[in-house]
Amino acid sequence: VDGEDLDDCVRVTGGNRLVYELESKIRGHVRISLKHVPFKHLRELGDGFYNIRVPFRYKGLVDIGNHMSFCRLSSGAYLAIDAIDPRAKKGLKAEIDRLTRGGHLIDAVIATHPFHTLGFKPFQACYPSNHIQWYGTPRHLRRIRDIPWCGDVHSKSTRSLFEPDVSIRIPCGTEFVNPQPPDRNHFANAFVYHKASRTVHNDDCICYYSNPSMIMSAAGARHDMLSFHQSLDTVGLILHPDSPMLFQDWLTKLLEEWDFDNLATAHNAVCVGNANNRVRGLLLDRTQKLAELSEQFTKVLKEETAATAAGDSARVGAASPKGVTARSALDADGYDDDPQFQSFDEYNSKLPWRPSAADSKAKLSAGSYGSNMSADCECG
Repeated sequence: VDGEDLDDCVRVTGGNRLVYELESKIRGHVRISLKHVPFKHLRELGDGFYNIRVPFRYKGLVDIGNHMSFCRLSSGAYLAIDAIDPRAKKGLKAEIDRLTRGGHLIDAVIATHPFHTLGFKPFQACYPSNHIQWYGTPRHLRRIRDIPWCGDVHSKSTRSLFEPDVSIRIPCGTEFVNPQPPDRNHFANAFVYHKASRTVHNDDCICYYSNPSMIMSAAGARHDMLSFHQSLDTVGLILHPDSPMLFQDWLTKLLEEWDFDNLATAHNAVCVGNANNRVRGLLLDRTQKLAELSEQFTKVLKEETAATAAGDSARVGAASPKGVTARSALDADGYDDDPQFQSFDEYNSKLPWRPSAADSKAKLSAGSYGSNMSADCECG
């Protein structure tokens, strides 16, 4: 059909083919299927939601896998969730091009995990168009300066941009702005819910394993197993007695309000079908552990308070599983003075410091706790 013959062209279906309906001045209503070849690398989990999986060797050793997703908005454009190198697999970029018309249908790219950073530069190199809006975590904004970031996922205003098609939430009781220690605390990530497909995208907070490798199995992973990231038991939650219960309440509310069937996880697979009920069961199984963590954090903070009162600086920090209790070196890094952050509403004032026993639940829920951001601990 000649381009000058068209009044309108609307993409109406996804799946294994790209189908367009259009109005032709000469031919009237026309339905055209541009491709009939099934995607090999893009897996459609629901109406307009595509997940892509690629290998990723953590610290160059164990292949723990990685992923990104595309979800179709009501406008017909796509939101890219996280980023991988489109050249990681032969033919992958060609399939992304088919889905997005060479990137023209990509409306925005959002990052969901502070330590999933490695795919963003390769993805931007493949899709450098100025119309694409980029949104990163605070760590993305600080570390990847040559991407033209439009906002910060930690900001509520950014997370509401794609409503009502897509909802984005960050777990309460976790440290999302700058998790510490960076080599182990990969618990917090933004959860993204695509309502049309009833699918949730998350990276590390919840893991689903399918045919795990021998090394992953030795570490406790089992086929068809759903679990929280292992850092939940140690450094994943903010060191405060209220954090475990805040996380539990947050996840309970999410499960009540998000009616999802599928859960895409970075490491290492997708839980297809009945995912909401399975996460409910997971949370129920860990309820006792969360209560124990609350008691543990209460004890640690009491010990630190006593050590501080006694002037025993050596004990302060040693008692903490995080090893960090005092003000961080953030101001020495120029974090608050960085003009890169001043354009975003969450960073126009000083960030609160790591919580003490006297801090309020409101500050905990905000998740704005700073520390040093220098370590290289990427996991995607």
